[in-house]
Amino acid sequence: NALKENLETDIEFIKELSQHLLLARGKRLRPLLFVLSARLFGYNGDDIYSLSTIFEYIHTASLLHDDVLDNADMRRKRPSVNRLWGNSAAVLGGDFLFSSSFRIAVRYNNHQFMGLLTDTTKKMAEGQIMELMHSNDLNITTQDYISIVTLKTAVLISAACSGGSMIAGAPSRSIAKLGAFGLNMGIAFQLMDDLFDYI
Repeated sequence: NALKENLETDIEFIKELSQHLLLARGKRLRPLLFVLSARLFGYNGDDIYSLSTIFEYIHTASLLHDDVLDNADMRRKRPSVNRLWGNSAAVLGGDFLFSSSFRIAVRYNNHQFMGLLTDTTKKMAEGQIMELMHSNDLNITTQDYISIVTLKTAVLISAACSGGSMIAGAPSRSIAKLGAFGLNMGIAFQLMDDLFDYI
């Protein structure tokens, strides 16, 4: 419900385009980790689910852009947005979701949390660009591959974990530890995801 409610727009096409991928069968891993991390430190605010959508919006935006770069036809067992409505619609839909995520975050008025989100999305863009630079590069080094995986995927999972504890007012040491847990989990997650492409 929160994923639908936070898509504030009067333009029906934007809703249709955004919801096509956003409400498809996904793991919802990032918002779940955010909620669990916040609750770990006793946070029970009514806004917890609304805040958690930030991470699903950012993730979905990155998938929309990724599908354009990869010329993907399918996503989550459905035709991709770029296949249905074209690359321009997919890019603009991703931009809309990015903007929506920051609109939600601004309402909370927490500079530390906003800093986390801006740093994270900047790193994600760097990861996408690095991946583009190494497209079809069979000689990519392990270090470059891990850098791409870390920036493209792991930093957002890390931010979901540290962000949840940050909102809950956890000590900085605990925030850092949860962030490290999320980073390692994100690297492992992407390693497995890439492996599935081969097997």
